Amino acid sequence: MDEQEALTQLKQGNINGLEALVKLHGDKALRTAQLITRDSALAQDVVQDAFMRVFERFDQYDTARPFAPWFYRIVANLSLQALKRTQRFSSLSPIKSMSGRFDVEALIEQAESVEELEGALNSLPPDQRTTFVLRYYVGLSESETADKTYTPLGTVKWRLYRARERMKALLSVHAVDGRL
Repeated sequence: MDEQEALTQLKQGNINGLEALVKLHGDKALRTAQLITRDSALAQDVVQDAFMRVFERFDQYDTARPFAPWFYRIVANLSLQALKRTQRFSSLSPIKSMSGRFDVEALIEQAESVEELEGALNSLPPDQRTTFVLRYYVGLSESETADKTYTPLGTVKWRLYRARERMKALLSVHAVDGRL
């Protein structure tokens, strides 16, 4: 079942529509939540809660707009709320599947290991890390990221700039040390 058919079924109150959305977006939603919360168990709870909210509040979804940005905004917001509640900081899963205009692949190549790259991402403040994940992992544009996080575009651009500079600086320290 494709996304549009799943959305139609969900609009009719059919739980099978939600099941199809879980199959279509579950893995990326979990990855997004893990990148933000840095806790696998917490991320699973967040994603489950996000899908429940989709089902319970589907009437708030504007069917004229794409589903994914609305849904990933829910995932990001719930991830941030969970992070603030628990203040847990555990390790990330590998982030090899990131992509976007910013050359994240170059960062991956520059890092000696995935753990080193995760450490650089973990060093970012939660707001910068969330913006970075939404932009380069989820693939939202800067304006979509601003819209979905209810943040001014200038703030999103500043957070992305600071996050990129921080990660480049952390990873280039190892290159200077001769490890790369």
